[in-house]
Amino acid sequence: MDFTGLERFKNERGWINVNDHYETAEKDVYAGGDVTQELDIAATAIGLGRKAALAIDNYLRGREEPKVIPLPTISYKQMNLGYYEKLPKVQKQLMPVAERINNFKEISYTTTEEQLRAEAKRCMSCGQCFSCERCWMFCQYSAVVKPAVKSDPYKFKLEFCIGCKKCAEQCPCGYIDMV
Repeated sequence: MDFTGLERFKNERGWINVNDHYETAEKDVYAGGDVTQELDIAATAIGLGRKAALAIDNYLRGREEPKVIPLPTISYKQMNLGYYEKLPKVQKQLMPVAERINNFKEISYTTTEEQLRAEAKRCMSCGQCFSCERCWMFCQYSAVVKPAVKSDPYKFKLEFCIGCKKCAEQCPCGYIDMV
């Protein structure tokens, strides 16, 4: 990695320290991506770079940064997997251990392009609502309000909720939690 011109920002471990807004110790100088932490996968670097870019955009526009509430990790036990179409498992063609040692040969999978496309379309939502309407359809007490615009969030009228848990049980992605 080439840090030419950035030496004054490097810490004792060779990385650049940033605050929660991705700003360095020097005012109005931001950093994000692989330079701000030890190397990780490309997706992590891209995500950090994106967050830094959003922080810079908010600063330049004079906007307050929105508070990010981290989403909980959703286990498959919290999901209603019956909602999702069952697809055949992809079979790996195993390579003997002796051949795998000290090589970077790709392990091939016996799968068709059609299977791959079907799997890619099967969004399991990562625990976020994807407007499947199931909570609204199964609520008999009108506690769930369907939005007029599909991209808007569903609303819940808790005064109508009797705690039957049908919305949570039918939610395919584990988004609804009864507390």
